[in-house]
Amino acid sequence: MIRHQLALLTFLTVASLGRAGSESYFEERVHDFGATPRGPQLVHYFRFTNNGKETLHIGGVRVSCGCVTAQAGATAVKPGESSYIYASMDSRRFVGPKAVTVYVQFTAPQFEEVSMQVRANGRDDFTMSPDTMNFGAVRRGANPKSSVQVTLVGDADWEIKKVVADSNYVKPSAKLVKRNGAEVTYEIAAGLRPDLPVGKWYTDVWIETSNPNLAKVRVPLTVEVNNAVTATPASLDLGEVKMGDSVEQNVLVKADKPFKIKAIRGADAQVQVNEVGGEAKAVHMVKITVKPLMPGEVSRAISIVTDDAEGAAVTIPVRAVAVKE
Repeated sequence: MIRHQLALLTFLTVASLGRAGSESYFEERVHDFGATPRGPQLVHYFRFTNNGKETLHIGGVRVSCGCVTAQAGATAVKPGESSYIYASMDSRRFVGPKAVTVYVQFTAPQFEEVSMQVRANGRDDFTMSPDTMNFGAVRRGANPKSSVQVTLVGDADWEIKKVVADSNYVKPSAKLVKRNGAEVTYEIAAGLRPDLPVGKWYTDVWIETSNPNLAKVRVPLTVEVNNAVTATPASLDLGEVKMGDSVEQNVLVKADKPFKIKAIRGADAQVQVNEVGGEAKAVHMVKITVKPLMPGEVSRAISIVTDDAEGAAVTIPVRAVAVKE
């Protein structure tokens, strides 16, 4: 009997330690979307890093309500790697406060379950149009703006006290559009800093209001920042090239406004780039020639530098393998 109790105690202790360890991998385990109009899909990524010494295996993800769908970004996460649990909450499926639990089952290095939660407060008296600030694809260095209109019905004195963004790259503002009886509408606008790095970005703008039942409102923001100058194809893998032969490939270097090619860097006797005229054009054709002088791999990074005010440049990786005849 004592032996059985000791074994049970040991099992419970190990299981408890295991759960605490897995929970500690997550940056957060509760996310509150705040007040939201009915309609938009509320998306959040619960990010985690495997700080252990063994690979984490995720066997499944389940939820406590059909208004939420969830899945793992990866089913196997090696030590030191990061991943996420994706959760999407359908605000059309509920009115008022809602909390849903997401359960993640780890099957290795030991079986355990970690829970997290998404919350939201669905409102029928509050609308947002459109339901997200979607900048779409923008050129790096540009100064794009996006806006939404938010309307509350039932509080004639409703005011927006403050607008903040989770990212320092976003500069939000609020402006009263109309106050018509018990219906109040504001425009929430946002601009982006010109030094926002290239890539796809997701962040939130938060509205703080005077209404205690609608104290904080989330506005999702998405943007895809592209290089001012792009190359097509973006890289060249020319395969095998016989010694004494050469292979050529044309690359289109493009921008959304005319530019001059100021310099070409990275070329040499084995990877040559044709001289490009000094005319300003929105599209330049650049010819890259690989002419190997010795057997083995030829690998270069050709950089096309432009006269763009932001110092825009594009790098084209070039690879070939020189073989004897």
